[in-house]
Amino acid sequence: MGWILYDSHEHKYRSYSISDLGYFRVYDVIVEERKIKFQGELERGSMSISKDGNFMNIYWEQNTGTDWKVICSLEGRKQELQ
Repeated sequence: MGWILYDSHEHKYRSYSISDLGYFRVYDVIVEERKIKFQGELERGSMSISKDGNFMNIYWEQNTGTDWKVICSLEGRKQELQ
């Protein structure tokens, strides 16, 4: 479960998330034209949608203390309803 809020004091977006394992995370959020980036101390990620709206990419990395390790990389394609 998560929330994205606008912090009017700092003039930026923040995300507050609780995972299914009970981990609480706070991320700075950067909103671009077709991409949302999440930057936290332990994890960072992005979600983007293609210009035509037919593809979505989700990418997450975890901080190992010395570098960033990929923990999720997904691509979704829009399906036509039949």
